[in-house]
Amino acid sequence: MAATLSDDEFQRLQTQLLDLRSRNYNLDEHCKRQNQELVVLRQSLDDHKKELSKAHSALSRSKKAKEVEKLIVDNEVLQRKLQSQEDEFRLQNQTLMQELSVTVTANEALERKLEELQGVRQPKRSPEPSDQKSLDEIRRLQAENLALQKSLAELRGSTNGLLPVLDHPLMVDGEDGLSEEVDQRALDAKLRLNIEIEEKNMLRKQLSEVEEKLKEVTETMEEENEKLMEKLKRKHESFLQIQQEKDKVFADSKKALETMQVAKDREIQQLKEMTQRLQSQLNSALVSQQDHQTVSTTTIQQLEETITELETKLNNASPERLHQAIAEKASLEMLLRETTEKCQQAEAQVANLLKMNEEMGSKINAMQS
Repeated sequence: MAATLSDDEFQRLQTQLLDLRSRNYNLDEHCKRQNQELVVLRQSLDDHKKELSKAHSALSRSKKAKEVEKLIVDNEVLQRKLQSQEDEFRLQNQTLMQELSVTVTANEALERKLEELQGVRQPKRSPEPSDQKSLDEIRRLQAENLALQKSLAELRGSTNGLLPVLDHPLMVDGEDGLSEEVDQRALDAKLRLNIEIEEKNMLRKQLSEVEEKLKEVTETMEEENEKLMEKLKRKHESFLQIQQEKDKVFADSKKALETMQVAKDREIQQLKEMTQRLQSQLNSALVSQQDHQTVSTTTIQQLEETITELETKLNNASPERLHQAIAEKASLEMLLRETTEKCQQAEAQVANLLKMNEEMGSKINAMQS
């Protein structure tokens, strides 16, 4: 099919390929910017950890024994919930990864189909492991950042009501270290839970974006495929029409050639018959001319003899006989001129017949060749 494609279509497919390469370069640049943002996020994360540590210290000094027991119970509940949510998230993540794998496979199939339509197969560059690790690390840190921001907002809200109490903290023997440890475990568990939730939301969002892009690419490829099939159909119909017209022209040309050949054969036959008639006339004219020439020669000789005889008689004759002889001489000279002219006309006629015979022979030879 790549062979039935036009220059405009090939140029358009080439433009799409260049667009895909440009998008790949843009993604590389985006990855570099993400790495830079990662450094900034890590610095911000360190600042948030410092603020969280300060808030945790202030919160731990304000807890009482009952609140510690309640936190322990809540921590155990949260641990169980976290475990169940981790299992659920692991299952959902596995399902999402399977769907993403199917989507990537379909996308690769569409790209291979595009390369087949372009008629140019180019090796596809698989993403490097370092790029994939960077993307996973960026996604994890972004989710951790969001979770820390939420936790920080909650801590700020809870510490606002405890500021008056911090001026006169209650000290209970043995409770400070335990409260701090329990609070740390609770916050860590909640932080991990928030991070997992944020990562799952980000994965869902990315999967949704990939599905939308794949849907757009699929629709575009289907439209291009329909256009190409329609164009191929039109070209096939045009080819059939041209083939029919060619067959018709060939049949008409063959028929016209046969007609011309028949007319040529008929004309050659007519020319042959005419040549035969002219040859017969020429032979008859030659025989007649020879006979006439013989008669004319004999007549001329007789006339010359008669003239000589008359001249002899003229020299010996009287004036009356002289006039009569002169008149007879003039008459004989006129007869001699007429006979000579007839001989010349007969020779000219024979020459014309010979010329016509040669022309007819040349024409017949040219037509036969």
